[in-house]
Amino acid sequence: MKRAIYIILALTIGYVVWPYISVAQLGQAVREGDVAALERKVEWESVRLNLKTDLSGRLSGEIQDRANQSGSEIGNLLAQVLAPGVSNSVVEGFVEATVTPENVAEMGRKRAGTSTGAETQSDSAAQTESAKREEMVIFPMNHIEWAFFTGPRQFEARLRPEREKPSTTFNFEFKEFGWKLVRIIPAEDFSLNAG
Repeated sequence: MKRAIYIILALTIGYVVWPYISVAQLGQAVREGDVAALERKVEWESVRLNLKTDLSGRLSGEIQDRANQSGSEIGNLLAQVLAPGVSNSVVEGFVEATVTPENVAEMGRKRAGTSTGAETQSDSAAQTESAKREEMVIFPMNHIEWAFFTGPRQFEARLRPEREKPSTTFNFEFKEFGWKLVRIIPAEDFSLNAG
């Protein structure tokens, strides 16, 4: 009887600790630029779909806010009609181009100083601008602000790059006998605006 209790206790502790290990492994895969590990640990289609939804809404809101500040009734009307389509188009291109295992791996290698070195100077300048935007989504996992279960098969980790910055939320689900990242909710101040 005692043995069964110990086995159940060990399995329960293992299940509770497992997502924390998965978060650490994902952070290590990002830092090391391990594409294969990123492909295993992230459900990329789900992450991209959720990012498109979240960022399209934010960009559409930014466009409408700027139109409202202009005071022009025609501008407000155009923003209400065009903002959702424009924001969807811009966000779709941004997310599809940047949110891939290869790009995340390259960002991790650059941050760790182990880049492949294949880029040119003009590539490097363009990537610097892109890195400013990406920094709020992908950063070292040692900035965990909070992490805990949100359901029996869901786990959430909030990461904050700096104390004064808002946190980015990473949602994990237990799928295919492992914890996978399924959604990234960018920090409140994340913007696609390069300026």
